[in-house]
Amino acid sequence: MVSNCKYIMLRGVEPVLFPLTLTHATIANVLNRGEVTSAGFVTVLGIGIQGNSDIMVRVFGESVSLKLKPAEDDSYWIKKMLSY
Repeated sequence: MVSNCKYIMLRGVEPVLFPLTLTHATIANVLNRGEVTSAGFVTVLGIGIQGNSDIMVRVFGESVSLKLKPAEDDSYWIKKMLSY
């Protein structure tokens, strides 16, 4: 499985993944749940089995609408969320 989408990080530890068709600012405004600390694009490679720790996560790019880039540990938090 390969998946490409956008993401924002809330408070540096809560990833929110969403389709490429939506803007980062739209999701941040809809959620209105806290400070968005980083944002960008993510590619997820893996089998797609719940609890699979063998997935690979790559963050890249930037959010033009929020003027934010990925943080160093965004991949870690996204992988941790997807591995449950």
